[in-house]
Amino acid sequence: MGNFCSTHSEQKLAIKISPAAKTSPRSSASRSASYSSRGGDFNIREFYRLGRVLGSGQFGKVRKATSLFDPTLEMAVKTIEKKKLRNIQTFITEVEMLRMLDHPNIIKIYETFEDQNAYHIVMELCKGKELLLYLSEKGHLEEKIASEVFFKILSVVNYMHKHGVCHRDLKLENFVGIDNENETDVKLIDFGLSKKFGKNKVMETVVGTLYYVAPEVLAGNYGEKCDLWSCGVILHMILSGKMPFNGWDNEDLLNQIRTLKIQFKAKQWETVSEDAKDLCLKLLERDVNIRLSAEQALRHPWLSQATQLPLDLNTVCMQSNFKIKSNLQRKMLYLISRTIKYDHLKVLNNTFLSLDTQKEGCLNFSQVKKGVKKAGWNISKNGVQEYFNSLDLNGDGVIKYSEFLITALFSRLSNNHVLMKEAFSHFSKGNEKIIVKDLKEVLFLVNNFIDDDDDEEIEGELELDNKKELTFDEFQKIILTG
Repeated sequence: MGNFCSTHSEQKLAIKISPAAKTSPRSSASRSASYSSRGGDFNIREFYRLGRVLGSGQFGKVRKATSLFDPTLEMAVKTIEKKKLRNIQTFITEVEMLRMLDHPNIIKIYETFEDQNAYHIVMELCKGKELLLYLSEKGHLEEKIASEVFFKILSVVNYMHKHGVCHRDLKLENFVGIDNENETDVKLIDFGLSKKFGKNKVMETVVGTLYYVAPEVLAGNYGEKCDLWSCGVILHMILSGKMPFNGWDNEDLLNQIRTLKIQFKAKQWETVSEDAKDLCLKLLERDVNIRLSAEQALRHPWLSQATQLPLDLNTVCMQSNFKIKSNLQRKMLYLISRTIKYDHLKVLNNTFLSLDTQKEGCLNFSQVKKGVKKAGWNISKNGVQEYFNSLDLNGDGVIKYSEFLITALFSRLSNNHVLMKEAFSHFSKGNEKIIVKDLKEVLFLVNNFIDDDDDEEIEGELELDNKKELTFDEFQKIILTG
């Protein structure tokens, strides 16, 4: 029972602890319109073709989906059946968290639908394996690779905690590889049990997956450090291929979680470094006051062996030319970022993560200044400030991941005619012109995930009364000059 890598059936042994008190979906009927990002009675099948099932859970299924406006655009659609949903807050929480969190290693949400029988969440499609399945095939990860994967996991946890979010269900199954060539570049995909927390406020609801749950959660009195215990379990599993606790039944398992002293006597630990074992023990520390925070864990010596991500000077320099001219330009770039292949995004992601030295999921002026200096870019302090301001699209004093991505994508498009053609082809469905009506449908959803509704402003920018189609030159002008 302790070796999760032995058989497929044993991968399904994780036991859900009782969720929060039941709430009838009908009790929230008056608020149902707020659950659909499109509003009204839009049917998801008017916009997406739902395909094969990628995974199933207690409340519904995740399917691969294809946009009816662009057959090359693939998504994942999580469908939650109302009749199986014991607590409507689970759905609301997941949507709210996914909309709020903006990090390279967190799944992106694009829109939501509601119909008579179910709620639907349209999300980024990750084509790789669950980390659990990937690990079951490998047995365990080599220590250097393990440190790189775990560094990303801790970075996500630190980002969430800095933004006041406790996940409460971190496990191998909830991390998925971006694609088959980048299985260890993982994204966190499920936020159904996550919760906002405040200073000096404790959580009491006993939730999670039993093998990963912290002892203080079982006691019903815990804070965000419960996520770090789960990280300790994950680290133990990726280093050894075995769970740290493996009781004969649930009662025995619970007792082990509460009392068992972690030891590294098994053969598979013989080649694991003392630093790795030390970090594992400091995360699986039952005294919450002693247990490391995510920020402290990221500074542990063992993680220094994680490969330093490259900072692409070309991306940084070219971003300095970006000036947002219109909401339409911004939203078009956001939409293109949804469709661009990961090969193009990887260097941008790595540059952002390299600049994010504090691993908080956003960039402040000090980090950007240090990154520019590290990259060897000869620029004055005023020049750095101008560069920073050009990336801080909403002027809140920090550069979020999506803002960095939009500005970096602009520089790529402006210097890559082939990439610009690919973007145009996406919206034109391979035709010579983009149908403005179709473009409006796609732009409609962006209002719900970037800023307030401003359809009238966008109609004016597109001159929709006079134009029914956009040529490549007109499309390129919108992207490059607004």
